[in-house]
Amino acid sequence: MRPAELQFEKIIHIDCSKWESRRAMQREIAEQLNLPNWVMEMLDKQDEEDDFNGLDQGSRTEIAQVVREIYQTTQNHRFLVILHNGSSEEIDIFDFGLSLDRYANSKILWTFQGRFRIAPKMTDSVKKSRTTDVILSASSGERDPREHWFYLVREEAAQVAFNKHGHCIIDPGIATNCVLYALILSWFGLRINDYDWANHSSNYWVCDGVIALTDIDKAWQVGNVLQHEVPLLHINTRLNKDESAVMASYHPARSAELMPYWTTTTTSTFGFVVSPCGVIPNNTFRHSHRLGVLKLSRCAFSFSSPPFLYCQGLRFLWLDHCQDLPTRSTTDHHHTEADKEDELDSNTTSLWECFRSLWVLDLRCTDCDWILSARMMDLMTQLRELNVMGAENLDMSHLRGRMRNIRKLRVTKSTCFFSNHVFSEMESMELLVFSGNYLEQHMLSLSVSASNSRLKAVIVDGCDGLKVVTFRGCKELENLFIKG
Repeated sequence: MRPAELQFEKIIHIDCSKWESRRAMQREIAEQLNLPNWVMEMLDKQDEEDDFNGLDQGSRTEIAQVVREIYQTTQNHRFLVILHNGSSEEIDIFDFGLSLDRYANSKILWTFQGRFRIAPKMTDSVKKSRTTDVILSASSGERDPREHWFYLVREEAAQVAFNKHGHCIIDPGIATNCVLYALILSWFGLRINDYDWANHSSNYWVCDGVIALTDIDKAWQVGNVLQHEVPLLHINTRLNKDESAVMASYHPARSAELMPYWTTTTTSTFGFVVSPCGVIPNNTFRHSHRLGVLKLSRCAFSFSSPPFLYCQGLRFLWLDHCQDLPTRSTTDHHHTEADKEDELDSNTTSLWECFRSLWVLDLRCTDCDWILSARMMDLMTQLRELNVMGAENLDMSHLRGRMRNIRKLRVTKSTCFFSNHVFSEMESMELLVFSGNYLEQHMLSLSVSASNSRLKAVIVDGCDGLKVVTFRGCKELENLFIKG
């Protein structure tokens, strides 16, 4: 028989290590307490309303009526709360209806950080607060911090690799490498590069060979699962100097030299190149045949002879705020637009082969006419994802019938025009995002049809001029968000 002070009427185990929202935590508590069906229905109804109104998950807070029900269920009872807090702040569980009544002598045991996260500030804030009586933390002592990092990452990755039923869904070694890759990459480019982890984390892992599986569809499935399970990819880029120093001591960037693909740009699959003058010569990547991922940002190069033509293994190309570098031929007054097309066409059979291997293409605030021309699109037979942002006078008609392998298509913040059946023959498309665009006056409707049989999610938001949206025959459609 346990002593009375060690006995609890109820143990409430709340696992929010993969943080979603305060609402999700409230739902977890309600499930642990086996609250009546009407409570769960109230949570479902509010979530449906928030889905319809476009409220993101992170902004969803507690429901007052559910808080009262939790309080009435637990008051005058002695309970132990075990909370895995995945948020970046200390949580007062009284806000959720759980009262740590000193007379009932209830207790809370809670953890923070974990799930690949590090937050030195969190430790300091907890020490200063008066709500936590005892704080336990680990230190590396005199041992090499890198040993601890690899150990901790492997242990956390092993948890991600198994589902809640104990079945292995991902190779733990692959999960470990993906996490290390993301952390190291983020640290190296912390202040100079936007990785857009929310959209591209799985793209980096697969295109750079971190997830190297023979079955490429399986590789993408693994990447998508990891992208959902690993919440580390929102690394703060607004750290001051002192905070950066703290992060450096916690971060596995010191272990970068142990990663085999981090050498130089000419021999690795990924790297950084800084051009002080902002001009990229067309022979910059002449020997980068193994380069799998390349982002060129705020620089100029010749669109008729871009520097990545030598990258025959290129899988992921991202051009951000890039400008065409005038050449002698393009500045020639007698050099017509037709001549430019002929110049691109003459290169198609010889140098433009790098486009045949592309899986992901991201174009932001960059002239898209040359790279999304019919001739170029005919080469991109393996393209799985296309993102276009900030394009001017984008002619989307070239996409029709040329993107049979596309899975994700995003066109945002662009002025564009297209035919009514521009999405026809995109049989593999699963996600369509068409938001913040301005359409030409005669472009009034947007339609997808039964030919897009695999389409699962559609987001259409704030498109000036769009009057009609149809989804006839899309039987697999699960998520739809439309807003004027």
